[in-house]
Amino acid sequence: MILPPTHQPKFFSHHFHQVIFSILKLNHFPCYIYTRNYLKIRFIIIFVMRELKIIEHYRPFLLLEVASAMADNNINIASIRTYNVGEVMIISLLLEDKDFDKAKEIANTRWNVVQSDSIIVELDDRPGQLAKMVRMLVDNNIEIRSSNVIDRVGGKTYLMVDTNDNQRASKILREEFNIS
Repeated sequence: MILPPTHQPKFFSHHFHQVIFSILKLNHFPCYIYTRNYLKIRFIIIFVMRELKIIEHYRPFLLLEVASAMADNNINIASIRTYNVGEVMIISLLLEDKDFDKAKEIANTRWNVVQSDSIIVELDDRPGQLAKMVRMLVDNNIEIRSSNVIDRVGGKTYLMVDTNDNQRASKILREEFNIS
């Protein structure tokens, strides 16, 4: 979807997280970009980020196993996050659209995998902005399953959000701010 010039974000190439921007620039993801100023909240919603989460009991070298399996199958990992919750290790992979199905197939044969598509939201980096956005979703019975600040730059915070219904969450935010 190409937006009219009045909706094109002018700061996009200068301030947006470089990994995400390069993916968008190369058109690896089907995505929609929405921008709007309203009640001092300026945001962008980008849908869809293809993410695989590998959830396993912690063991040394699990990251090496995952990275090697992807490399052996010529799959490019666009972005990666790893973290532990107690004895559980979570490896989150953002993948190019062309590699997603193959990566999912490989991962499903070896590890416990959860697929999610996330929304990227840009907020002004100041107190209260996150609370306003979360309140909109909660008031509409949207559950936030996970969130992660992926960048803070140029007075903006970029938040990756996974909900129980990302399409509906995106629609609610667009309707709230009169974005077509």
